[in-house]
Amino acid sequence: MAKQKIIIDCDTGKDDAIAIMTAAGSADLELLAVTTVAGNVEVSLTTANSLRVLEYLGLNVPVYAGCDRPLVRDQILAKAVHGRNGLLNRDFVELTRSPEKEHAVSYLIRTLMAGDGDIVVC
Repeated sequence: MAKQKIIIDCDTGKDDAIAIMTAAGSADLELLAVTTVAGNVEVSLTTANSLRVLEYLGLNVPVYAGCDRPLVRDQILAKAVHGRNGLLNRDFVELTRSPEKEHAVSYLIRTLMAGDGDIVVC
C-alpha cells in the first residue's frame, strides 16, 4: 500500500513538534512539507521551531512560512504558557537551514492543485 502523503500546517510549539516527529516516524505517512503560521508565538519562531525539529530528526523536509497574524482577529501570544520561543524556553543551536522562499499559502495552492486528491493537509 502506498504511503499517505501529508503536509503539516501548524504553529510549531511542543504539541506540533510531537506531531511532526510522529508523522516522520510513521511507516504509513510521507511528510511532503511543513507550513507554519503565527500562533502562540510569532511565525518567525514557529518556522524556526519546525526547522529545528526536522534538523534534529535528520530530515530534509521543506518548511514554508505563512501568515504572520490571524486573519480575523488580533494575535494573542501565549509566551507565558509556552515560553519565549514556543518550546518552553529551550535553547537550541543555530539553524543550518532556512525556510523556503515561497509563501506557505502559495505552496499549498500550487501543490494541492497539481495533485489528484492524494494529499492530506493536517
